[in-house]
Amino acid sequence: MPVPTSTWRLIALLSLCFILYTHLPSTHPSTPTPSPRAPTTPPLPLPESSSTTTTTSSPRIPHKIWQTWHTPTHLLNATDTSRLTTWLTLNPSYRHELLTDTSAATYIQHHYLSSPSAELREIGSVYTQLTDRILKADFLRYLILYASGGIYTDLDTSCLFPIHQWAHPSKFSMDDAGVVLGIESDREPVENDWRLYRDYRARIWGFNNWTIASAARHPLMLAVIRAVAKNLRGLAEGKGKGLGELGDVFYKEVIDSTGPRAFTDAVVGFVAGWDEANGNGAKKEGRGEEGVYKQVGLLEKSKMVAGDVLVLPIRAMSVLEADRNDGEGARSLGVESVVRHWSEGTWKADHFVIYGEKPEGWKGAEVVKGID
Repeated sequence: MPVPTSTWRLIALLSLCFILYTHLPSTHPSTPTPSPRAPTTPPLPLPESSSTTTTTSSPRIPHKIWQTWHTPTHLLNATDTSRLTTWLTLNPSYRHELLTDTSAATYIQHHYLSSPSAELREIGSVYTQLTDRILKADFLRYLILYASGGIYTDLDTSCLFPIHQWAHPSKFSMDDAGVVLGIESDREPVENDWRLYRDYRARIWGFNNWTIASAARHPLMLAVIRAVAKNLRGLAEGKGKGLGELGDVFYKEVIDSTGPRAFTDAVVGFVAGWDEANGNGAKKEGRGEEGVYKQVGLLEKSKMVAGDVLVLPIRAMSVLEADRNDGEGARSLGVESVVRHWSEGTWKADHFVIYGEKPEGWKGAEVVKGID
């Protein structure tokens, strides 16, 4: 007799509750983590510097996994619960925290709005004025990683490999890194995504923003939150609206202001600036942003750039893209897939996709709804 679906959901929920009990911050008195409901750590101080100079002695990435959602963990559906369990099972020494809308507001109040830094208070204010859920969700992950550090990952991801082994095979370890990034796409343009990311040498290329690891207060993440705040102010001004009135943003506007394109732009700018500031601007890859692409495009194995920014090949976090027919993952066949992104994109249906003038020979409607 088949077991009822409700019974399986109950079993999954009880399993998750047990795992969470062993991962909650309160169960680790030796490594306390402040609750967003009752913060005990001081607010963020002034940003250390806008400098792009970093060294490999940056603080290590905290062993904490961050996620965000509208509801608390115990109200997640069976699919999300199962995916979350993969993170906790493979990383038993890592703490986990899911910020809801309410606890995220408390977190931002403590770490940003109460900061002695006028700049960080202003950045926090940009976040609090937003009403669009995806803009807030994108921005929140960057704000968390700058303030607290750790590993942020979307709910529609599964962990396939223990975090401490993500850098293999390479001469680096996770302990060497201040930031760890994965490549999302590195391929010939295809219909419906040709203008979403950086385009170098006729290739669509960019970092993913669904799974990011960072040390707290890393200058790269400072560059990201500065850039995103600037993008959002510019988006609002361009529409002649306030930040709280951005309720009609389109798919590409999300991608460009807070999503993977915005993240990629900020990271590329940071790495290019680091190269220039540290005398690496005359490397064989060339100067500027295209030089960054040449450093990390078509990677065969993990590579360290900008001192302590570890970039994983596309197959590590974007295996679905790596296995496309055009073979963009062919160079990284020996790399373990450490994260599976299920690309549910539940927000896309509420954000129309708008494209401008397309290259000759491209097909498809100018306006498309809910592209996956």
